[in-house]
Amino acid sequence: MKTGFFSFLLVVSGFLLATCSDNSSNPTGNQPAGTVAQIPGCVSHGMNKISATDTNFVWTFTDRLVLDFGLLADCSIDSIRFATSHSISNDTIYVVSVDTATQNEYCICDYIIHAEFENLPLDHYVIICTQIDNGTRIVVYAKDVYRSAGQ
Repeated sequence: MKTGFFSFLLVVSGFLLATCSDNSSNPTGNQPAGTVAQIPGCVSHGMNKISATDTNFVWTFTDRLVLDFGLLADCSIDSIRFATSHSISNDTIYVVSVDTATQNEYCICDYIIHAEFENLPLDHYVIICTQIDNGTRIVVYAKDVYRSAGQ
């Protein structure tokens, strides 16, 4: 009798552990996901900057986080100059852009990196954008972003 009860208790405990999970930090149960890519070509007008003190980092964050930021570099005949990647760790999102240009021209261009992230469980993130050029890593932007109430 005791063996049957302990077996039943073991099965019920295993079932509860298998079916219950802590989704308090991510109520949807979905894992954060993101895409990052350079918008092709050189953007000579910048990102609608009003003055020299404006930033080339813009974002919106409601149900998903969308951000665009500019990277200054020599003009290149390559339409896609930067290889991009990202990672998410706790409350920090890292976006890395690696300069892959094969031929440069004698001018400066603003290249736009576009990123979108979904299923983010927190309402605040630190975005760290780095640019790697000739093996040198430079933090271009380190910004706090907050989720707004939405539309």
